[in-house]
Amino acid sequence: MKPSFTRGFRLHLPGGRFLDGAEFPSGRSLVVDDPEHGLATAATSMEQLLGSYHGSRVEWPGDQLVPSVLFEDLAASAAELAAATPSPAASRAVAALARLSTYLGHDVSARAAEARPPRVTWHVEAAAGDTWLQATRPVSARASAETALTGRRQRHPDREFRIVRTTTTHIVEES
Repeated sequence: MKPSFTRGFRLHLPGGRFLDGAEFPSGRSLVVDDPEHGLATAATSMEQLLGSYHGSRVEWPGDQLVPSVLFEDLAASAAELAAATPSPAASRAVAALARLSTYLGHDVSARAAEARPPRVTWHVEAAAGDTWLQATRPVSARASAETALTGRRQRHPDREFRIVRTTTTHIVEES
């Protein structure tokens, strides 16, 4: 069945990269090969387009139960947890996510491992009306942030404070 409106898709390439594409009501399809320069490949049908991308698969909106961005975040968080608190259960979780990511065409765990370990910092924030403002410098140990939080609460019992964790992950997108 041909769509009545143009619909977007992701073309997952072997190796974990993906390209954005669209299928038009006429059946014509295109995929953006080089978004930086606006270059795209177009074909008269999806079948012809896929013929140019051997080993690729199409992901339509709603195809996956787990949206790609959330899955990538989950994989990065699992790798971070396993690095911070090594255990057999954490290793099994990372291994299971690696197998699932490869099956889904993301291969996120492998790309994350190729980059560098995640960097985790904590800092204290103070409530300021409807927003939160950073109240301390980032530290690499949660215990240091907890000490800073206790000090802030003792000095300013009428104010609201919280600890915020920042995780910076590095994922290889193309090599």
